[in-house]
Amino acid sequence: MSALYATSIQSLPLLSKGKVRDVYALGDDKLLMIRLMRLKRERLSELSRIRTLRDDLHHQVVLKESEVIELKKQVRVNEAEVAE
Repeated sequence: MSALYATSIQSLPLLSKGKVRDVYALGDDKLLMIRLMRLKRERLSELSRIRTLRDDLHHQVVLKESEVIELKKQVRVNEAEVAE
């Protein structure tokens, strides 16, 4: 389950918006209460840095995979030359 930090349900009337809970009307006798996760600004900043690091690492992996493919091609060419 992923964390929910904010809600915006346009099709339902918002009765209450709080720090940890939003309440929507689901008709005359029903309420939808959504519990939100609060994070400190420092944690949000850390999450942003982690996402950036993850994206950078993914990019590096893709580059290394391309290098490996090119090296394998070069090895095949060299092996063919040696075999001749």
